[in-house]
Amino acid sequence: MTEGPFIIVSGVPGSGKSALSRHLGPMLDIVVVDKDDILEASFPKGGQLEPAQRTLLSRKADVVMRKRAEYLDRAILVSFWRRPELSTTSGTPTEWLERLPRLIEVNCACSPEAATNRYLARNRHPGHGDVDKDPGEVLAQLQELARLGPLGIGALVEVSTETEPMITDVLRAIQSV
Repeated sequence: MTEGPFIIVSGVPGSGKSALSRHLGPMLDIVVVDKDDILEASFPKGGQLEPAQRTLLSRKADVVMRKRAEYLDRAILVSFWRRPELSTTSGTPTEWLERLPRLIEVNCACSPEAATNRYLARNRHPGHGDVDKDPGEVLAQLQELARLGPLGIGALVEVSTETEPMITDVLRAIQSV
């Protein structure tokens, strides 16, 4: 049996990475490892967290994600990935990804405005601190992140997630690389 692929789903927060991955996983018969799911499961029931507590839980979720991926022979890996151009505390580290076989990056691309609307509409654990976020600041951050584009890890499949993508087209693109 051939190892891989490992599909790395990238994009700005709110770009539709998790939604796309939840459709692709069953269709490709590949496990989806979503860092947000790991992080959500680690939050205590109810209530906000101090930023330092959330950061600690986020780093622990990064480790769990990496260990799960390294145990599998193929998977869809979903996260907001750390960029060298950004803070060393934001996003899931990417150095370990290059050790995985047959990497395919699926980059979810949409306008910062659409991503901001989705980001602010998400119903997430209060520990994320989303209720304290200013919509204008979120938009400015996502505009800056969108300028960076794909990660540049493995073969690239660009997917417009401005509206719901045609999953069959995405599958065809993944299978053609």
